[in-house]
Amino acid sequence: MNALNRDRVLVVDDEADIRELYSMVLSMDQPGLTVDVAGNGLEALSSFENRRQAVVVMDLRMPEMDGLGGYRAIRGLCEQVGCPVPAFVFCTGYAPPKAIEELLKSSSAHVLLYKPVRMGKLREAVLERL
Repeated sequence: MNALNRDRVLVVDDEADIRELYSMVLSMDQPGLTVDVAGNGLEALSSFENRRQAVVVMDLRMPEMDGLGGYRAIRGLCEQVGCPVPAFVFCTGYAPPKAIEELLKSSSAHVLLYKPVRMGKLREAVLERL
């Protein structure tokens, strides 16, 4: 399966409350949209490997594998298997790493939202990328 699954979104955050809130907001009034969740970049890689979500909402600061590491791992998997890289909606309450700033400058497929994220802005960012 090398295509992205346009009716799936992956929410990645180490805080369960945020995963639940983002999932609820993204699922609202979106019949047919499935929101998968992961607690860190390693779990995100595993989920993406099995489900090929079209959009990944990724926290940048997490234990085990942070958002930048998760992005790089998913991008590497896509290069290996020949599938498109999903759109990323990065979320952070801190200054983003230089590598994320460079990525955002080079591609409009990805976006950065600062926490606390307004739920309307999150929905808009994800739906524009599906």
